[in-house]
Amino acid sequence: MMKFKNLNILFIVTFHAVQHLARSDGIHFVEIEDVRNAWIFINCLRQALDGGLPAADLPNYNPLKLEDFTYSPSADNTKYILTNNTVSNSLNYGFKTLSAIDYHEPERVAYNYSIIWNQMAMSGNVEINSDPNNPTSNEKGSYDIQFYGLEGMGIFNLTKSGQEDKGFKQHLDDFTVSSLISHVQVTILGLSENEVFEQALTLTITTILNNFPQNWTQYLKEDVFNDFWINHHERIDEVYKFCQSYYYN
Repeated sequence: MMKFKNLNILFIVTFHAVQHLARSDGIHFVEIEDVRNAWIFINCLRQALDGGLPAADLPNYNPLKLEDFTYSPSADNTKYILTNNTVSNSLNYGFKTLSAIDYHEPERVAYNYSIIWNQMAMSGNVEINSDPNNPTSNEKGSYDIQFYGLEGMGIFNLTKSGQEDKGFKQHLDDFTVSSLISHVQVTILGLSENEVFEQALTLTITTILNNFPQNWTQYLKEDVFNDFWINHHERIDEVYKFCQSYYYN
């Protein structure tokens, strides 16, 4: 499975908005001012990601450079090697929903979220290796993938911070993801079977984004949110510092 550390833009903004409302100030019933502050933080984080924030280990998302990866979809050992991968328009998102759910548990807070991209793109180079024993048979080309109407939605259920004396450690307890995609357009250049590859990749991407894999959800919950963020509050604090300097200096 490809790494998601730099691919969590689908959820990272939602997480920080939730994190902002779930700090150790005892907030449970979310007031208008709290929601307003969350939106301020969301817009601030968008600015932090537009250029990156090294102090929080956040890369530049405008555009977002992804690691190289290899995909082997068949049993004939054919490998698709994707390099120079770049995601554009990842910061051009909008929230359809960010609302609190009252579970009547003061130590926890839960939220519905729904985030949408009207259009986002991914491009790079592709190499097909169909014969591992004959590198000269490799084909090289480029790809461009356009995503239209990409939406992610679900629930965050978070144990709030500042309650260690009560036996509660901050943790993302429940996290669900559903995703929908209206349309995917794939363009391949430089390969002998461009149309075949385009059709196969379009079907694969559409299927995945309309049936978000559970193992991806688990990875995001534990490795990204709980490990990378909640277990490293210094990263969250750096984002808060950026917010303060961005809005008040």
